[in-house]
Amino acid sequence: MSGEGKVTENIQEKIRNLAVELRMLESVAGEMQARISVVEAALREISMASLTIQGVGELKKDDEILVPVGGGSYIKAKIFDTEKVIVNIGAGVTVEKPVKEALSIFENRLNELENARNSLQQQFIQVLERMEALRNELRKVSSGRT
Repeated sequence: MSGEGKVTENIQEKIRNLAVELRMLESVAGEMQARISVVEAALREISMASLTIQGVGELKKDDEILVPVGGGSYIKAKIFDTEKVIVNIGAGVTVEKPVKEALSIFENRLNELENARNSLQQQFIQVLERMEALRNELRKVSSGRT
């Protein structure tokens, strides 16, 4: 009976360890999904900025445009300069850049973000695969097929 009790304790301990690891991986997977969402939002924002700046090249000085200010509201504005735009270069610092240079900056940012998203997605898949392996092992241990 004592040998059988030891086996039962070992199985219970293994189940606990597998369950703890599975919970940790579920938490990691949730965090990774959130990071992927943030990167995808940044990709959309930069893509939109790039398209908008490309469109500025088709405008002329004093053309009237609508500028979104949030909440589905817009203000009317006139184009002052179609050759330069103000670009955030990081840490809240903005500089005036020629349109082509600004588009190049956006292209580089898009490439970096796409690489980050691809890396996160690969890591996410690995976490999901490990979670599935743990679930299978948990099922086997729980059913007594160690």
